[in-house]
Amino acid sequence: MAITVRNIDGVVEMSVAINRWGSDGSTGFFGIAPGRNESWNRDDARGYIMVVDAPDFRNTYYVLNGDTISLRRDMTGSLPRLVATNASGATLTPIKSRYFPSDSWMTQRWPQLQARLMSNITLPGTHDSGMSEANGSIETGPLLRPVTKTQSLTIYEQIVNAGARYLDMRPVYYRHSLLKSDIPSGYYLAHYSNIGDSPAWVGLIGRSLRDVCDDVRRAMAEIGEHEIVLVELSHAKYLIEGGTADTLEPERQRQVVGEILAALDGHLYRGAASTNFYTLQARAIAGVRATAFVWDSNGSLSQSGYGPADGLFTANNLPYYNSWYDVDTNEVGTFLANMENSFRNHPYPKDPPFLMAWHLTAEAPWVGQSLRDFAAHLNPLLGPSLAGWREVMKANWPRIVAWDFIEADPSLLAHVIALNGV
Repeated sequence: MAITVRNIDGVVEMSVAINRWGSDGSTGFFGIAPGRNESWNRDDARGYIMVVDAPDFRNTYYVLNGDTISLRRDMTGSLPRLVATNASGATLTPIKSRYFPSDSWMTQRWPQLQARLMSNITLPGTHDSGMSEANGSIETGPLLRPVTKTQSLTIYEQIVNAGARYLDMRPVYYRHSLLKSDIPSGYYLAHYSNIGDSPAWVGLIGRSLRDVCDDVRRAMAEIGEHEIVLVELSHAKYLIEGGTADTLEPERQRQVVGEILAALDGHLYRGAASTNFYTLQARAIAGVRATAFVWDSNGSLSQSGYGPADGLFTANNLPYYNSWYDVDTNEVGTFLANMENSFRNHPYPKDPPFLMAWHLTAEAPWVGQSLRDFAAHLNPLLGPSLAGWREVMKANWPRIVAWDFIEADPSLLAHVIALNGV
C-alpha cells in the first residue's frame, strides 16, 4: 500500500518526509511542486509520521497507510495555517505545528518574484524602526515613552527574525543637556515632531546610529541572497534638548549618510540619477546577495555630498503616497474608514504607489495613551481589513505596509506577503 501526498496549494512547493518501519524506503524530504503528487510505499498498520515543510511552515502529522493527503496553505484566518486533509475531506490535526516568518522569505519565493517589477511587489516593514528604545529628556521621558516607543525588536531582529523589508530610519544629532538628559550627545535615530509652527520639538531619542549600523551590517550578511530591503532616511535634524530642532549641517549630514552606507557596503544598490525604483525588476536589484535600496525621502540629507552612484537615492527615485496623512488618529474606527477612503482616493498611477501606515497616533496631552496598546487593538485587524478591501485594492494595493511592534502578531507579515500572491 502507498501513502500519496498531493500539493494543491497552487503557488508554493512543499517538501514532505515520512518515517518507515524497518529498512525499506527513503525517509528524506521530497519536493512536491504545485499541482503534483508523490507516493511512498508504506504498508504497516501502525501508521506513520509525516513532516511537511512549506515556506514559513513546518507541520508534523500522524497518517495511515493507504491515505491520500492533500496539502495547501490557508491565508484567510487571523493566523495563516498549513492545512492537510485526507481522502474523505477531514482536516488532520498536526502533532506539531510551527509558523515562522522566514529570514529569507523573498529568496524562498524568488522563482515567482524575480521577474516582477518592484511596482508589483509589496514589502512589509516597521514604522519608526529605531525606536525600540526611548531616551533623552529626564523630565518628560516617563510621559512620552509610551507614545514614542514604536518597536520592541532591534533593527537586526526586525529584519532577520520578523521579516521586515522596509525600515523607517530618522537620523538626528542630539545635543544633550547636562541636567536634563539621560544620554550623551551624539548621532541617534529619533521619534519627534515640531510644536506647532515653532522650531521647538517634542519627542524622544531612540537607538544610537552606531548600534543601528551594526544591526543592518549583521542582518544583511545573514538573510537570503535575494532579499531586498528598503531603507528610508528622513527627518534628519540637529535636536537640542529643551531647545529647537535645527537643520543638520552638511558635515553632519555627510557623517550620518557615510556611516549608513559604509555599514551596507557590499549590499548597496547603486544607479543613475534617473533610476525609477518601481520600473526595476527584482532580479536587477538583488541578483547574488541581499541588497538595500537607500533613499532620502524628504531632502533632509540633500547636502550630504552622496548621490545615487554612491547608493543614496532621493524621493524622485522612489516616490510614494503616505496614507498617514489621511489616517492620523488614535481611534480605530475612524482609522479604518479613513484608510479605505485613502485607497479609493489615491489610485496608482494617478498618484504615487501607496504606503499603508498601519499605526495609530497618540494625541496630546498623551496621558493614558500607549502605542503598544494601540497596536494590540489595530494589528489583528489587518488581515480581515485587507480581505474586505480586496475589490478596492484591485487597482491600488499597498507597495509598503509599515506597522508598530512588528513582533506582536506574526500573522501581519503573512498577510502582507500574501498580497504578492506567492
